[in-house]
Amino acid sequence: MPTVKADINREERIRNRVEILGTIVLSVASLAITWCSYQSSLWNGIQTISLIEANTYDMQALEKTTLLEQQQEIDANAVMNFANAVIDRNQERIKFYLEHGRPEMSKIFSEWLNTDPLNNPNAPAHPMATKEYLKLTAKSRDEQSELKRKAIEYKDRGLKANLHSDNYVLYTVIFGMVLFINGISSKITNIRLMRLFSFVSAIICLIGLVTLLTRQPITMPG
Repeated sequence: MPTVKADINREERIRNRVEILGTIVLSVASLAITWCSYQSSLWNGIQTISLIEANTYDMQALEKTTLLEQQQEIDANAVMNFANAVIDRNQERIKFYLEHGRPEMSKIFSEWLNTDPLNNPNAPAHPMATKEYLKLTAKSRDEQSELKRKAIEYKDRGLKANLHSDNYVLYTVIFGMVLFINGISSKITNIRLMRLFSFVSAIICLIGLVTLLTRQPITMPG
């Protein structure tokens, strides 16, 4: 009888310890699930905002490209007419283009005219071949490239935010599994099996918690 009573007392102590461990694991896993859900939601928000920004810069880059192409077409027509006026020595038409063209092109026309293109073999063939015009278009292309660069940057940021959000969802599943195993252990009558399930849930919870805190980036509102 004393031996049986001792065994019962021993099992009762083990069961109490396992239940305490299970309560701790349950609390930690529940808190971890709440934290992962919160972080996943924040990263989803970052992803959405980043993709909106990327789309905005993409649209601006496309608009810049379209405007540049249209402006070059307008410039080509103006250059052709101005060059013909110079060849014909039509001073009225030359004066008209110098005074009524867009400021950047009027300046380029004037500088090209100063190179004496009709007599100087080293002069640029036409105003669009001058260094000034090439610099003007290069500036627009640089702005276009910068907009594309920002679009790519925000797309990458959005993809990374999506990856972080997915990883937090994965950790939610892991800690959910911890709760499942821990719940099973509390219903098992066999003390050895109960202890096994409890330790397994504790180990999974510990590994998940360590990897969560060391590998997953943390973001905050704002």
